[in-house]
Amino acid sequence: MKPEWITRAYWPGDEVKILELFSAAYGGRKMSEQYWEWMFAQGPFGPGVITLLFEGEKLIGHYALAPMDIFVCRAPVRALLSMTTMTHPDYGKQGIFSHLLRETCERSAELGFTLVYGFPNDNSNPGFLRQGWKNFGKVAEYVCRAPGTPARPLPGIAPINRFEAEADRLWEQAASHVGITVARKAAYLNWRFFDHPTARYRAHGFFSGSRLRGYVVTKVYAPEGKPAKGHLIDLAACSVAEARVLVQTGLNALGAHSVTEVSAWFPHDSYAGIACRQEGFLPRETETNWGMMLLKPEDEVLRGQLEDSGGWYLTMANSDVY
Repeated sequence: MKPEWITRAYWPGDEVKILELFSAAYGGRKMSEQYWEWMFAQGPFGPGVITLLFEGEKLIGHYALAPMDIFVCRAPVRALLSMTTMTHPDYGKQGIFSHLLRETCERSAELGFTLVYGFPNDNSNPGFLRQGWKNFGKVAEYVCRAPGTPARPLPGIAPINRFEAEADRLWEQAASHVGITVARKAAYLNWRFFDHPTARYRAHGFFSGSRLRGYVVTKVYAPEGKPAKGHLIDLAACSVAEARVLVQTGLNALGAHSVTEVSAWFPHDSYAGIACRQEGFLPRETETNWGMMLLKPEDEVLRGQLEDSGGWYLTMANSDVY
């Protein structure tokens, strides 16, 4: 690290240079200002924790974390999702990423956050491991072949355009079954799925009268010139039977878009994981790394809970990619 380089936290207005750096670091790809605002300024758990590195007026490094409060044994824990790591291509291999990771994690601990979790790519994963990152390996997903002709709507199923207070009541029932995850309350669900500025999701609820018994969220991924694929992004239910109805509902919704396959992330022993296997999904390892790092390592009880990867309820909704 050069002594003339300046490290500081994000200031309002820095997003202009952040978006320019994103384009330079990722080969011309663009991040919209609307997406940046949504992720780092409008999230339900507060603004992002962002550290920048400058050479004079030139932004040369960036690391950002997005607050994603989680529940561990039904107790709230302040957590952060590891997001965009960027180094200007003219400044590679000078320790910038490791420096920004240390600075951001130290500041996050001072702000009262307990851990960082996320999905580092193969390039950044070694840097995380050197800083004490607990690597859980590759994410496992479930995959099934393209659904057939969409079936008639199942009884009790209705589309959801916004989540209401019923979603909070569902979470209170479902929380004991899903382990460590972001609380699926209405504020989070609406931000994650309906307020997203660039992605389109569809949600269906399983109702008993006016009572929400579960929901499934789907998304179609259709890159230009390639066959469309479908994702079961998220699912909450209070029994395997209800989860299976929601998996069938998701397949029906995606079948209307002629997708070639459907994939999902659900823990093996979760209601959703069991329901997927009952519907013919098969497990497949992905190329996605995942893990976490405690910012307060002295809490041995919490460490034991968080470092048990089987205790996490991980779905595609937990990742910023889907």
